[in-house]
Amino acid sequence: MSPRLASTRFAGGGVGPCALALGAKAVRIGQPGELREKLKWAIEQVAGGATVVVEVLTRRVAASLHSRWEGETKRSPGELLR
Repeated sequence: MSPRLASTRFAGGGVGPCALALGAKAVRIGQPGELREKLKWAIEQVAGGATVVVEVLTRRVAASLHSRWEGETKRSPGELLR
C-alpha cells in the first residue's frame, strides 16, 4: 500500500461524526439508489448557507492507483486529473 494513500483510510464511523462535531451537517451515501435524494438534500442545505460533508461509500477493489503518481510517473495528483 502507498504511504500517501494510507492516511485517507478511516477506521470505523467515517467522517460524518467529525463534520458534525465541527458544526457542519453530514450525510452518508451507502447505496447507489440514495445518491439523488441525498445529494439534493445536501445542495439545498448549502444553498441555505450550511456547510455539508457528503460521504460516499465505495467498494474496495484489488487495484492500486499509487503507481500513477509514484515511481516513473513523477507527476502530481493534480496533473493526473487533467
